[in-house]
Amino acid sequence: MVNQITGNKLPSNGDCLRVLFHNMRVVNLNLNDSSGLVADECLLFWKKARIPTQHHCDVVRKIKNVYESWRSLDKNKTRKSATQQYNEKKFQNSLNNLFDIAHKDAFNIIKIEEDRQFLTLQRQEGRVGYMIGVDKKLCAVEERRFEREQRRELFKQTNIDYGTGPTNSVDVVESISSDDERDVLNSKDSEICESITMPVKNKRDYKSDDKQVAEIAMKKFINHLWYLGEETACFSLFDDRIDN
Repeated sequence: MVNQITGNKLPSNGDCLRVLFHNMRVVNLNLNDSSGLVADECLLFWKKARIPTQHHCDVVRKIKNVYESWRSLDKNKTRKSATQQYNEKKFQNSLNNLFDIAHKDAFNIIKIEEDRQFLTLQRQEGRVGYMIGVDKKLCAVEERRFEREQRRELFKQTNIDYGTGPTNSVDVVESISSDDERDVLNSKDSEICESITMPVKNKRDYKSDDKQVAEIAMKKFINHLWYLGEETACFSLFDDRIDN
C-alpha cells in the first residue's frame, strides 16, 4: 500500500486516496488526521510547481469528499444496476485525473506563462505533462528577493528604533531596478553600517556623562541585535569596550 505521494506530476485523485487508505488502515489514524497529512503532501507538490492553492482546510474537505464518494460506491458494490456500474466506471476513470486544489484566481496570480500552461495540461484527462527539475534561475531570483526584503525590514527597523539612519536608503531600495538592485545594495552597505553604528557611539559617550542613561540606552540597543545580519552587523557592534 502506498505510503506517500510520488512522481513528477501534480497529485491525482487516486494518489490522494491511496495514501489516505495507508494512513487509516496501516498507521491507524482517523479520517480527519489522515486527510490532514494527505493535504500537507499535496500542498508541497503544488508549491514546487509554483501554483497558488486553496487553503489547507479546503484541501482537507475535498479529500474527504473523494473518500465519501468511494465509500458510497463500496457500500453498494454488490448491486449490478446500470446506475451503479456507470458510477463505478466514472469514479475509476477519475482516479488518474488531477486532484485540483488550485486557487480560484490561479491564472491571474501566476506570473510565468509556462506555469499557466502546465496547470492547463495537468487539468486534462490523465494529467498531461510533467514537472521539470528545479529552475535555478527562478530560485536565484527568489533568493535575491528574500535578501532584499530582509534588508528593507532592517532599514525600516533602524529608522523606527533610533530615529536616525538611512531614511533615504529605504527610498533608494524601493526604486532601483531588479537587474541592478543587488549591486546597488551591496555598494550601500558601508554607509548603512555607518548609520547603524551611530547610536553605538552616542551610547558610549553617555558613559562619561550619565551612567544610568548609558545603561538604559545600551539595554535598549541590545534588544534589537537579533535582526542584524552578517552583512550589516559591522565590527563596531562587537567592540570589547562596549559592555554587554
